[in-house]
Amino acid sequence: MVVVVTAEPVAVSVRSRRAVPHLLQRAGPLALAGLAANGLGVALTIALARLLDSRGYGAYASLVGLSLILSMPGSALVVAVVRTVSDLRATGRGVDVEAWSTQLRRRLLLVAVTLPVLGVGLGGAISDALSLPTPAGIALVVSAAGVWALLGFERGLLQAGASYGALGRNLLVEAGVRTVATFGLVGAGAGVAGAAGGVLAANLAAVAHARRHQVLAAARGVQAGVLDAAGADRPSTGRARLRVDAATALGVLALLAVLQSLDVLVVGRAAPESSGSYAAISVTSKALVFVGFALSQYLLPEAARCFSEGRHALHQLGVSLGLLAVPAAGLLLTALLAPELLLRTVFGPDLLDAAHALSTLVLATTALGAAVLLAYYLLGAGRREVVAVLAAAAVAVALALDAAHGEPLGTARALLACNAALAGVLAVMAVRTSQVDRRRASRSAIPGGV
Repeated sequence: MVVVVTAEPVAVSVRSRRAVPHLLQRAGPLALAGLAANGLGVALTIALARLLDSRGYGAYASLVGLSLILSMPGSALVVAVVRTVSDLRATGRGVDVEAWSTQLRRRLLLVAVTLPVLGVGLGGAISDALSLPTPAGIALVVSAAGVWALLGFERGLLQAGASYGALGRNLLVEAGVRTVATFGLVGAGAGVAGAAGGVLAANLAAVAHARRHQVLAAARGVQAGVLDAAGADRPSTGRARLRVDAATALGVLALLAVLQSLDVLVVGRAAPESSGSYAAISVTSKALVFVGFALSQYLLPEAARCFSEGRHALHQLGVSLGLLAVPAAGLLLTALLAPELLLRTVFGPDLLDAAHALSTLVLATTALGAAVLLAYYLLGAGRREVVAVLAAAAVAVALALDAAHGEPLGTARALLACNAALAGVLAVMAVRTSQVDRRRASRSAIPGGV
């Protein structure tokens, strides 16, 4: 058998290296937007701690936790939308995207207008169970969850269309409106309900912004499906695929949320006297995790598109990890040289007791941010076993944190060991997944190859 090796793989490799600056140009602004949005969120949290009384701030924290739980289905929907649209386009059925998205948007609108009624009906019972001062905040948070699902759908379309500039602006619109609306409502005397109203207003504004971009793109003839050739019949498995991808993403998001917040809960239970100072270094260091989530909005559609076309997206993964490393290095340097100055500037002089653990926790959250990117890369590739890996990691983290007994440095070291191991396992999975596609590409480049 004569084996003919072409120069195509080498040419592809050269083109890929040359494309790295272009990838940086696409992902960089999104990372900056994520940093800015997270910065506004942290500033708002700190400001509300001073605007609200002790009970009001506790109620606000409860509403934030409830909001995170209720928003997970909408966040998971992003992954399902990106993978569905990428698959339709890769299989020559891009013209089906518009009809599919229109139908799903109508259903989500129905959910968004129905949930406020449910929120009003259950607001009293939930507020009593959580010891909240008023049920109005519950109704607003439930309403915001319905709008968030619609926002997740619209952002999924932006990601699938590689509209990263519009996506970055959308993050800033959401954060900006939430900050302004919350300050306005709380300042006007609305209290905790005003803070919840700010979340709802932000979600509505972000949906309007994303939808406006979709409409303008359609008018310019670049909406999903317009650039594709006429496709085949509408996919009969679209709904089943959507449900499976959404369920997988929901599991990943839930487990990442556990990995992100479990340390604060354990420290609060095991060493309540250290909970405040540990929360200060936690909020500071976990900005890196939010950067990871922001970059995942670039990496997910790139991975889904590449794997749908039979290619890997290791260059996009490398660019995303590199962008995460920039703020991580800056924060680590500050944590090593002037941790107390940083914490005093942000939180005041009363929360400095855990400053000695900040640099270790920065390394731990950097590893978790990398794990977030790797998990989304694997989601884009359709690797559903990532849920089992994250579940095992959550168990390991819980055991390690329990052994640390709430001591800040011991807790940070336990997180560093577990998060680094998790990132390593996910990295191996990502490389192996990509190698499979390289072998397939090599076989297709060899005439007569099997």
